[in-house]
Amino acid sequence: MKSGLLSLLILFLSAHYTCGGNNVAPKNFSTPRDKSLLVQLNSADPSVMAEAADKISRLSMVPAEAIPFLIKCLSCETPVRLSTGVVSSPARIASRILEKMGSRVVEPLQSALENAGERERITIEHLLLKLKDSRCTETFIKLLQDSSTQLRANAASVLGSMRCDQALEALMKATADKEASVREQAAAALGKLGYPQAIEVLLPLLRDKSTAVRVAAVRSLGQIADAVVVPFLLEYVQDKQEAVRCQVALALGRLGDTQAVPYLIDSLNDSHFLVRASAAWALGNLGDQKATEPLVYLLRDKDTEVKLQAIRALGRLKDSRAVGSLIPLLQERNLLVRKAASKVLINLTGVDFGRDTGSWYLWWEKNAARYSFWP
Repeated sequence: MKSGLLSLLILFLSAHYTCGGNNVAPKNFSTPRDKSLLVQLNSADPSVMAEAADKISRLSMVPAEAIPFLIKCLSCETPVRLSTGVVSSPARIASRILEKMGSRVVEPLQSALENAGERERITIEHLLLKLKDSRCTETFIKLLQDSSTQLRANAASVLGSMRCDQALEALMKATADKEASVREQAAAALGKLGYPQAIEVLLPLLRDKSTAVRVAAVRSLGQIADAVVVPFLLEYVQDKQEAVRCQVALALGRLGDTQAVPYLIDSLNDSHFLVRASAAWALGNLGDQKATEPLVYLLRDKDTEVKLQAIRALGRLKDSRAVGSLIPLLQERNLLVRKAASKVLINLTGVDFGRDTGSWYLWWEKNAARYSFWP
């Protein structure tokens, strides 16, 4: 029954998109040979369909009259070897063509979606998600209720990347989805939207069983940038998962509340290098010079990324007490460390010896008394 309805729909769409409406691509199927490609697309033989689709893919402008026939090809995923030697399928080739055609295929895809079989429906929905057209907003919101976990997760991701305000309520509901991948993408999307209303559904996700969901929730709370969440995030500074600890540090740095400073200073001693690096970045962002001495000690860290973040953080704190500890880093083996140390030294002192360690040490001998400590 569905197959019959789909065939009728294809005939209708073919007539509609070749004869009426504006913004229709000019026909270039003007010869019998060209028109035979449409007949071949409608073949029951996967090899014939794939060869026709492959030839159409080489056209500079695919005419609108081919759209319904290409949509029909989406139902055939049988792999075949083309005359070029490449192994593909009618569905794969047609999908690639339709995606390249962009906004012209949105309406026919949406129309075909109503009567498509399960396999075609999933393919069409994936195509619509790739196109990210605002006309599909309602379709994407409906997909948050789809039986396919992958489609629900993809829909949440697309709605977030499109900054789709109308999807706020649906995405908030999606944070309670039974599948972790959907909750993760819904949480991430809410962070991109940035509405404070989402905080009420993001906070419970901090206790989610899935680490990926918790990481997404923390990141989004940082993006929404409402300091009301700081006390809640502080509870997870010492979380057992390093990915969560890392995101908590970054979020606290973005939120700009200095009550997080002592917690972040403790995180400079974390066992994982990314947590230490994230804490250093956050302390630099918060701008509280109470962090100067702990960051200076972090310059001895064995990890290069941690050293770099500590150097840059000291530069943002603008505390000249760090000068004496930065000069030895000009002799580090890592070029990035040497460059970062030189840049911060120049900014803190107002003098420029580049990466000339000897000149910096001579300058230091004359000026060391101006600085409080040199660990």
